[in-house]
Amino acid sequence: MVTDDGVELVGTMHEPDTLDPFPCVVALHAAAFGTREHPLYQHLVETLTRAGMGVCLYDRRGVGASGGNPGTPLERLADDGRHIADALRGLATVDVGRVGVWGVSQGGWIGPMAAAADDRFAFVIAVSASGVSPSEQMRFAVENVLSERGFTDADVGVALQTRTRIESAYRAGETAAARAAVEAVHDEAWFPFAYLPTVEDIEHPDPFEIDLDARAVFARLRVPTLAIYGAWDRWVPVDRSVDAWRTAFAARPNLLHVARIPGVGHMMTTPIDRADLDEKGPISDIYAEVMTGWLTELLG
Repeated sequence: MVTDDGVELVGTMHEPDTLDPFPCVVALHAAAFGTREHPLYQHLVETLTRAGMGVCLYDRRGVGASGGNPGTPLERLADDGRHIADALRGLATVDVGRVGVWGVSQGGWIGPMAAAADDRFAFVIAVSASGVSPSEQMRFAVENVLSERGFTDADVGVALQTRTRIESAYRAGETAAARAAVEAVHDEAWFPFAYLPTVEDIEHPDPFEIDLDARAVFARLRVPTLAIYGAWDRWVPVDRSVDAWRTAFAARPNLLHVARIPGVGHMMTTPIDRADLDEKGPISDIYAEVMTGWLTELLG
């Protein structure tokens, strides 16, 4: 399909084995996994089609077979999700009143953005969605990753100070200062694990992307929402994120369900392997059961 700004998004519609119009989910991506073949997306297809739902997977703009630029603001990515949902509602096999959105990690911000801007969405599933800003979330993640890799507290401190310097430079529009901060540390042994930009990558992003108010994003939702977290998540502060959801839904708690999956990491895999940052282990059966159980109760 082609978006309103002329970008072609390429995807695949996976249908359940049913003759009736079926509910459908639009899957939105984690920042590092923008194409359709990631195991968690394929697992979503296998799980939900067995439960009588359709799943649409597509390549994020600028990635895989889709057009456009990869460095796209989150609101634009949310618009893409809404365009995909519009295309699904035009299919005779899809129940137009039961189209929802599923997103993991960064997609856990994008999905709520999409649903908040379009009241035709029936539900939101947010997996490992950070309840703090991207800036805070990355500080949490970098501290965990460097500590797991055996770097000293001093190394962690320098890495976090460098991130602070870069973000301050971004907010001020001082690209040269951001570049200097990177140049000062790019030869350090911890640098490849600190998720900092390289000298070549330095550019001036919209401060909105650094300081996104996740709680405000969640608060805009008016549809049933399932927030799922792995109890062991190296990338997202789970307690603070759950608190953000509960605060955002304080006036309508009946619309929110929060689940914590024991022994599971950010990508819903288990067992946890601290050497595997991509978390390529088996996907949790408990996660699948929680998700399908909630959807079955919600959608009948």
